Order: sequence, then structure tokens, then C-alpha cells
Amino acid sequence: MQVNGTSTVQNVRRWFEVQSIFLRYGFDFLVSKADVRKLRRSLGLGRSGAKANGRAEPIAQMSTPRRLRLMLEELGPTFIKLGQVVSSQSHAIPPDWLRELELLQDSVPPFPEDEVRATLIRELREQPEYVFREFDYTPIAAASIGQVHRAILEDYESVVVKVQRPGIGPMVESDLAIMRRIAEGLESTTPWARHYGAVSVVDEFAESITKELDYCNEARNIDQLRETLSAVRGARTPKVYWEYVTPRVLTMEFINGVKIVDLAAIETAGFDRRRLADTFVEAMVHQVLIAGFFHADVHPGNVFVERKTGDIVFLDVGMTGRLSARQRTELVNLLRGVGQRDARRIAQVVMSLGDEFKPVNADALERDINRLVKRHLSGLLSQFSYARFLSELLTALSHNGIRTPSDLMFALKAIMQTEQIVRTLQPDYDISEFAMKASNMVVLNQLKPTTIAQSAIGLADQIVRIAPLLGDAVEQYVRDARSGRRITRLDPTDLDHITKFLSNTVNRFMLTVLLAGGMVSSVLVMSIRGEGLLSILPTVGLIGFVASLGLSLIIAAQIFWTQWRQK
Repeated sequence: MQVNGTSTVQNVRRWFEVQSIFLRYGFDFLVSKADVRKLRRSLGLGRSGAKANGRAEPIAQMSTPRRLRLMLEELGPTFIKLGQVVSSQSHAIPPDWLRELELLQDSVPPFPEDEVRATLIRELREQPEYVFREFDYTPIAAASIGQVHRAILEDYESVVVKVQRPGIGPMVESDLAIMRRIAEGLESTTPWARHYGAVSVVDEFAESITKELDYCNEARNIDQLRETLSAVRGARTPKVYWEYVTPRVLTMEFINGVKIVDLAAIETAGFDRRRLADTFVEAMVHQVLIAGFFHADVHPGNVFVERKTGDIVFLDVGMTGRLSARQRTELVNLLRGVGQRDARRIAQVVMSLGDEFKPVNADALERDINRLVKRHLSGLLSQFSYARFLSELLTALSHNGIRTPSDLMFALKAIMQTEQIVRTLQPDYDISEFAMKASNMVVLNQLKPTTIAQSAIGLADQIVRIAPLLGDAVEQYVRDARSGRRITRLDPTDLDHITKFLSNTVNRFMLTVLLAGGMVSSVLVMSIRGEGLLSILPTVGLIGFVASLGLSLIIAAQIFWTQWRQK
């Protein structure tokens, strides 16, 4: 049994325990055939079912989805978290299975004070009394990987301290090895496991949960997300106290706040729900579509409103996603395609973003998407639900042979969760504003001097890297000509001609790129529909487009005139 083919599982007893639980809940196909008979005898099971295990309802009489959920809970933290990750793939799961998986809870009894104290001493290399002015050993939250305690630092700062559960690392390592062995077996015997890429799902999950076990990773995520949100007024993450952070202990600012969906508490505190909805949308758009680094699990329990300031605070940043510049651009195009009810554009975007695991019929995919567009977008866009549309879109992609990359899946999930929170805060929120706001924010970001400068630097960097290669090629050409290895002979006038030709070509190339960028930016600006100062942007975009087009026509005329004179 191996994780990624390298680490051998030492705990054979754990493997036997896992197989026993599989068998007891009736999932015989997950158990090694050689072990089935031996396990049945040891568990006292008959040939046709499982014993009740002390439950009011016998296991054999439960539905298969319920048996799966209870089995995952009994298997423990690693399997529970896998079930939670799988439940996020709602497009690929039947509704009755999804309902059960969404009930998965990883809350467990807290571990005792002496173990908390031992972990703090080992990790912080000090007695807790020397680090904290006060430390409450009764946790305010306990989960499968760790638990959270209130504390006060020596300078009277109120903090929360996340302490990892002792022995969780080796257990997760063993379970990951078992999961991978099962996934490999399923892929070799069942078409559906190959279809959904069971091994790759386990590998991605293993990478994610391994990072989650190192609290230093979460601390870095918190700081990076805090920097990302610095551009959004009224949204942030807690402060991290790095001097009290280790792989198994995380100390951060205590947030005195309420859940963003606790409407009664929000009303009592006097917060403007519309402002919160707008700020939350802006924060998520900035993360997903502009920065490309985002909180990948923004369920309502991970988003609080601070009582004192009214700021939206993102908590539990263990799971994050990253999108490349191309993915962000295509995601914006997807939102625009939805807003324009353009099935062809949506199909083109999703085909460019996904990975084909079987030959794709583009016409069939477009027909399926067109049906979705008619079903979901035939009415008012204000009543449209991104969550329902994206869920069915992902199902259509899977049926047509396109697998969605994990980070992109996280991004789509974040968009769905954003809609859920916004709809809770403002039931009448016009969701079409989400697409409009997203497009406007992206365009305005592209027009910032810093963004333009970064693009120009990137282009210049490419030219600088290509120029030496071009120079080397010319130099080699000259050497070959002089040594007789080439028939062509060069003289100084030839070299002057080549130099001028290359210079003119590079200049024209640079000017063409700049004009093309100007035209594209102008078209994007023309598509903005806003109020106040933003209302003049379509006019500015039109002027920029006409100017860029005019200069392009002049350059084209010069090129044609030069070529005609040379004939």
C-alpha cells in the first residue's frame, strides 16, 4: 500500500480496520476478495448483510447513500474530508447521494487539556504560562484535525490558537495510502472510476490535506489573502502572530463577529445588508477574477462580519485555489456569455478550459448548452441562478467528455457559494449585477497604469529574450557565408539592409501589438454599463477604438505602398 508509489503503509491494523468497516456497511466491492471470507467470520456477518452495530435502524435496511455517509463518519477524519470534497462536485452526484454527503460532520470530542499543553510546549518550546497571559483549555471548536482555543497574549491582544490533534499526521498518511490503493483497484475494474479519474481525485485530495496538516501553509494563505483583499474596502482576514506559529500551532487575531448569514444578529448590530452583499461580491470578484488567488471554501461558517467595524472577515483559509491569467480571462468570458445568452460562446470557453478524457463532439456540446441557456435564461436575468446553471453546465461537460480542472472547479464552487450568501443577505439581489460588476472590475483593473505597465514589461521581457536569439542567428549566418558553407555572400551594404529591415520589423511589431491592445481595451471599455463616472467609459472606449483603428489603417496603407513600390 503506497501513497504516490513511495511511502509504505506501516499500520496494517488500520488497513484491516478499514476493510472491516467497508464490509460491515455492505460495500464488499471495496474489500480485497482474498480477505472477504476471513473478515466476515471475524465480524460475525452473514452472507447477505451487515449487523445493526447497535443502531436503531439496522445497517442492512438503510439506503445506500445513508450507509456511505455513516461509513465515512466511522472511518474518521481523512475519509470524512474526502466525502466533503466529493460533495462539492455536485454536478456528478445524484441528488439523494448529495443530500447525505452534505450532512457529513467532522466534529469530534475535544482532546484533553494535558495533550493540548504537551503540544504547546513541544511546538512553542515554552510553558504556555510564559507565552500567554491567559489560555482557555476548553476549546471553542473541535474538529477532526485540530481544535481552537481562546487566549490572551502578554500584550493583552485577544487571539485564538488552533492546536493540531495529536497523532493525526500518521493516521492521515495511512488513510491516504489506503484510498489510493482502493482508487487504483476501482479504475482497473469499473468504467465510472476511470471516467471520473478516481486516482487523480485521491492524489489532488492528498496534496490538499497534506498542506492543511501544516499550519504554516494556512498562515501564509491568510497573509496572502489579506494582501489580496487590501484593494477591497471593508474585507480582510485575521492578523497572524507569526512568532507563535508552527506546523501544529496557529495563533491569530480573535474576531468578535457574527456569521454573515446570521440575519438577526446583523440587524441587531445595525449593519446594512445591501452594503455587505456588495462588499462580499467585490471581494470574491477581486480574488477569483483579478488576483487569481482565492478562498476555496467560502461557506457561511467561514465568513464573519466584525461587530466593531462591520468588515467582512474570511476565516479558515486552509483551502485555497489559484487561476492562471488565461483561466481568469476565460472565466470572465464565460460570465459574459451567460449574460448574453450565447450558447456558442459558452461552449467555446468551457472547451478551452476543460480537459478532454474522451473525444468531444463540439456540436453535441453546443446543443446541450443551448438547451441549458433556453431553460435557465429564457426569463428575467434578475431571477437567474448561477448555482443551478453552473451545476447543470458541469454535468453537461462531464457527459460530453470534458473534465474540469480542480482549481477551476474550486472557482466555480466559490461563485456558487457567493450567490448563496448574497441571496441570503438580499433575497431580491439582481444576480445579473454580479456579471456586470465582475466585468467592470476586470476592465478597470486592466486599465490601471500598474496593470498596463506590467503588461508592457512582460512584452519587453519577451522581446529582450528573443533579441539575442535573433542576433545569434544573424551572426551564425554571416560566419557560414564567409566560410563558404553558404552560397549567399554578404557585404556591408547587405548587413546595413538586414539591420534596417530587422529594426523596421521590430518597430512595426511593437506598434501593432500596442494598437491591438488599444483596440481590445477600447472594446472592453465600450461594453461597460455603469453609473456616475463610469457612464462616460463607453464614449471613451469608442474614441479609443476609432483612433486605434485609424492608426492601424495608416500602417496597413504604408506597408502596402512599400510593397507595391518594391515590385
